Order: sequence, then structure tokens, then C-alpha cells
Amino acid sequence: MKNLITATLLLICINTLIAQDINIPKDIKTKQESRISEREDNGKMMLYTVMIFFGNDKKEAYNIKSEFDDKYKYSEIRYDSEIKWEEPYFKLYVGKFINAIEAQKLISELKIWLPNVILVKKKMDYPQL
Repeated sequence: MKNLITATLLLICINTLIAQDINIPKDIKTKQESRISEREDNGKMMLYTVMIFFGNDKKEAYNIKSEFDDKYKYSEIRYDSEIKWEEPYFKLYVGKFINAIEAQKLISELKIWLPNVILVKKKMDYPQL
């Protein structure tokens, strides 16, 4: 009989807890949201990229960019390419990698075509997922 009363009281307590409407204020941030909003890196992080061209010839930089884009257009991995003027050279960067090992596959492929490929670590925008 004690067990029946205990079980009944337990069920009543559980039903009462489930039926309660719990209101959580919307202005409370989770730890993750707080960390993201307080970051001071302006949406940039240290990433690896591959520099496949550097030189004074702007036309050559754009030709190599066009060749690269055509060659890797249908690749399973999307490699963004970008030409930057960093005085006194035009530099063509491709890909954004979190670590150097990820970039190594691309570097191995490109060394056949472009022997002066260089792995570069620099602060860049976060890669798109």
C-alpha cells in the first residue's frame, strides 16, 4: 500500500513539473553567442593559403587565375582564387585551409603545373562552409 501511495505521489509531482510553463528571458545569451560577439578579430582568423603567382605582370596574374579557375571549376573542393596587389608584386592566392596538411594535396597537384607554389599563413576571412 505504501508503494502505491508513493508511486501516485511521484506521478503527481512529475505531472506538475511537466505542466509548468517555464519562461526563459530572451535577453540571456548562451556562452557560445557571447564568445562570438566579444571576439576582437573582426571576422578574421589565421589560415593557410597557396600562393601560385607573384610578379609585376598584371596580365600574367590574371591569365594564371583564369587557367586555375577553369582547371578547378568542377573540382569536388571549391578553391577560391584572389589576386592581391602587395607592393611591389601582384600575388595570386588560392584556397583557404585551416592547417597546412589540408593544403598539401593542392600544392602537390599544382607543383606539376606551377613549380613556384608557396604555402602562406595569413589572417583571412573565415572560409565558407
